[in-house]
Amino acid sequence: MSPAEIVARGYAATDVAKVVRLIKINEYKRRQAAVGIRITPRGFGKDWRYPITSAWSEWKHIEPGASGQALAGPGERPVV
Repeated sequence: MSPAEIVARGYAATDVAKVVRLIKINEYKRRQAAVGIRITPRGFGKDWRYPITSAWSEWKHIEPGASGQALAGPGERPVV
């Protein structure tokens, strides 16, 4: 649905424009995330990716690496 169609359904044009702007400026975060599963067969636009919302808990319980430094999970900094 286009922004014009949403406004035609009765939503305020300023609110619709704000939401569209927020989605566009947030797209870079989706490009940084690993590709996730799609909940529905229909995606939102070309190459739209869902961000990962929950961490894989197994990552947090891995033994330290050879250097003695604990391995970090996705999106985490190594423990020093």
